[in-house]
Amino acid sequence: MTIKIGIIGKTNTGKTTFFNSSTLSTDEISTYPFTTKRSSTSIGHAITLCVHKEFNVQDNPNNSKCSDGWRYIPIELIDLPGLIKDAWKGKGLVLHVVDASASIDSSGRITEAGSGDPVSDFADIEEELNMWYQKILEGNREKLEKIIKSENEQIVALSELYQGLGVKKSHILETLRITGLEGKKIENYDLHDSKKFSTQLRKISKPSLIVANKIDVPGADKNFIRLRERYNLSDKKGRILPDLVLLKDGATVVDLAKEVHTDLVKGLLYAKDLRYKLRVPKNYQLRDRDVICLITTSKK
Repeated sequence: MTIKIGIIGKTNTGKTTFFNSSTLSTDEISTYPFTTKRSSTSIGHAITLCVHKEFNVQDNPNNSKCSDGWRYIPIELIDLPGLIKDAWKGKGLVLHVVDASASIDSSGRITEAGSGDPVSDFADIEEELNMWYQKILEGNREKLEKIIKSENEQIVALSELYQGLGVKKSHILETLRITGLEGKKIENYDLHDSKKFSTQLRKISKPSLIVANKIDVPGADKNFIRLRERYNLSDKKGRILPDLVLLKDGATVVDLAKEVHTDLVKGLLYAKDLRYKLRVPKNYQLRDRDVICLITTSKK
């Protein structure tokens, strides 16, 4: 099954230019807002070294193509209309974004690295989508409260509520576990709870890729560094690579959490290996120079 990635961003950030370059399409490009009025779909490719040389064979590709030792894996890209402030309230062409988002597996957030404040732009886009998810929950709260009689019914009802966006039951279960809302009835959710649930569900069901567009513009390198530091290697206080911990041979993710703060262990879920972009379990044995992010429900 081909992976589908939606290209989302503010107006006039080069989304269609990126889309055309990635797919060799010829969609209209201009400087006025909402040049893209409807979603457009085409095929791009992820490229990786083909393994046929390792096995000393001549490959016969079926679902992709091989050229000069490189394998081209098809990815469906969807160019979406630009988002504006308060899009979640129905402003702009958000309905086209909503319709297309139902089928995407992930989204590339286009930011202009060469101008403005891409860190703020990315945060604004994320917030619009989070508020959209929360609006769906709050707009159906009364209906949900009437039909839900048990915890299992609540999980099913939430799955059905968001199924139009491609949300699965597993997404709901993981969201409830991470947010610590397992067992809490929707009728007892306050706005903080519904925002926390909606934000986490959006992150799980529609993970983001940051696309730093116009990277060749003078000054873009500094903005790119800011993006990387803010969204990859910082803690909640914005400190970059805050803790370096020496541990005994054989130490695990749990041991690391204990060293950083004892309270982290209580809500520890798993960890992320930031160098290889892998999710690792709590019993994972750490190696020298691992760069690890602890995922926990603790507020510490």
